[in-house]
Amino acid sequence: QEKKDPILSAVTNQGDALEYADASLKKDKEVVLATVTNQGDALKYADVRLQKDKVVVLAALKEQAL
Repeated sequence: QEKKDPILSAVTNQGDALEYADASLKKDKEVVLATVTNQGDALKYADVRLQKDKVVVLAALKEQAL
């Protein structure tokens, strides 16, 4: 969790921060959801597995619709 806290804070303010995150964080569903909830198009920086995850994709689409 300690490793996640700074990136969760960063992606809340700027979703593109996921691009520079450690690969393990790009695979972390909690981190990716926090990212795409604030900036849907940041989904492109997530791990491929999460780019196909229904919950993650729907969160990204919902944010993009706003």
